[in-house]
Amino acid sequence: MELRDPWRLPAAAAFADALEGSLAEGLVIVARDAAMPPGLAQALSERFERQHYSCYRLTAHGSSPLPQITNTLSCPQDFSHLFTNRLTGTILIVDFSELALPEHTGWHIFLQRFHARSKDDPSGLTLIGLDAHGISASLPVLHWEGRLQRIDAAIWADLHCPPSRQGLLADLATALAVDLCGWRLDLAAELVQAHHDGILDPLGWLRNRSILPIPGQRDFAGRKTECPLALLAACAHGELEARIWRAQLTTLFPWIEEQRQNLIKRYRHKLRLDEHLRGLGVDDVEEIELGALQHQLRVFLSGSEKEQLSRLARMRNALAHRRPAGAEDIRLSLAASEISR
Repeated sequence: MELRDPWRLPAAAAFADALEGSLAEGLVIVARDAAMPPGLAQALSERFERQHYSCYRLTAHGSSPLPQITNTLSCPQDFSHLFTNRLTGTILIVDFSELALPEHTGWHIFLQRFHARSKDDPSGLTLIGLDAHGISASLPVLHWEGRLQRIDAAIWADLHCPPSRQGLLADLATALAVDLCGWRLDLAAELVQAHHDGILDPLGWLRNRSILPIPGQRDFAGRKTECPLALLAACAHGELEARIWRAQLTTLFPWIEEQRQNLIKRYRHKLRLDEHLRGLGVDDVEEIELGALQHQLRVFLSGSEKEQLSRLARMRNALAHRRPAGAEDIRLSLAASEISR
């Protein structure tokens, strides 16, 4: 994949495939969607040129489509000429993002006429309309919404993660990009490149974003979800914390378990199964949880080791109760883990 090209992501490539499959109708409109990755026109041009189409691009303006189109194609200003064999294999990508509202009617009438003729005459020009909000009624429309999957967000996050960020912090950054940012690929790219404080306190990082929220829900990996900035503006902190918790659960929880096992391995000869633990169903010292380890090892551990064990216990307890772990506990736990290596 070309570095940081969103239109090479699996979902984006599948979207382009669907668009190409619709070209047999002679006209396809791509619906406006603020969540769509940028650069679609360029990606389509490159795609079709690789397939030896003649590809042109036009930014629509004014209310008279035909002269703009024929000037772009360097062909006679004749509607019927658009359906001649001379233009078979020619694709015109029209960007409607700058079209003023009073100019919509002229383009809408033209596109309806073009579509009706294309269905009867498959030869000639193929039109792709981008960002055609307000002029797409009764025309074939392709929607971006619902295409993006978790694997796309994860790939995008990994592509933007700095090489210097390794290990658990890199894994946590990617998980947050997917679970917290979801279909906001722009936010996902920013988050994985953020200072480590932003990874440890993603809600605080989110509050400092100057990017505008995108209103409305989008289907992401089979679930209707909202932009995290929109949730923040709506003070929906519970949903944001649930997303952060899911990301931490998949990354921090296994790491905490690894630290617990390392402690048991190091102090196994000091551990005992008492009646209380047996009453809880613990049949082997390997099953002793962090709270019990704190109690049994309190006289054997140094002050810094006790603090680390307390932090691990707090983090595990928070995650077990569907709450995000504290930023300071994560930071100090990671630092202590690095020192003890």
